[in-house]
Amino acid sequence: MREGFEVGAKNFAQKNERSLSEVLSSTDYVKLLPIIDYLEANDSITPKEAEALVNKSSATVRRYLGLLISAKVLGSKRSTTNITYYRISH
Repeated sequence: MREGFEVGAKNFAQKNERSLSEVLSSTDYVKLLPIIDYLEANDSITPKEAEALVNKSSATVRRYLGLLISAKVLGSKRSTTNITYYRISH
């Protein structure tokens, strides 16, 4: 795991290292790294933003985001415009 990413006042890597290692294989972690890096700088991500980051299909991105939800790294929140925003779980 990479150490030292900050999300607000919380250390993202430390907070989620255990849950990520329990749910993700090292291969999946590498695939999700662009999304994780994006979340270091931003509090949320949309599926379209994630698709652009990993250059994968919407189905693959839904699976990736599902892995992060399973690891309790992300939660989702639907906006009034029917766009789903995935936010970092606090």
